[in-house]
Amino acid sequence: MTYWPCGARVLAIVFLVLWAGPVGAQVLTDPGLPSYPDTAQALSARVEIIRTDYGVPHIYAEDWKAFGYAMGWVQSEDYGDQVAIGLVRSRGEYGLYTGRDSIAGDFAGREAHALAAARYELLEPRARATYDGFAEGVNEYARQNPGEF
Repeated sequence: MTYWPCGARVLAIVFLVLWAGPVGAQVLTDPGLPSYPDTAQALSARVEIIRTDYGVPHIYAEDWKAFGYAMGWVQSEDYGDQVAIGLVRSRGEYGLYTGRDSIAGDFAGREAHALAAARYELLEPRARATYDGFAEGVNEYARQNPGEF
């Protein structure tokens, strides 16, 4: 069995969730990209997260960016600092926060991040909106819950 480092697993999960679409997530409007304000308050007003009795989140969003925002929020709520650690690892910056003994994975992370950044503009607008919303959701969750990080 192949072992994947924690950061690679988190990245793989984020990629699969964003591309395959989560179970129970539903975008309620036309898949086009309407123009809305992008503040955290505006994004959160365009989405509803309903959890089942088992804690499974169902996301109802008005647009792709609001959907991404909810995904970032829900993942941060469920996995806390593991999401932030995964993002730091994926940027190749883990060693900056944890010391020299952890920099081995940073080289591949930096290379992958540079490639992703270079290709970002080539993504379909819906994918970019989802990724941008995800980042906003993670950032807003961290702002509102600093004790968890």
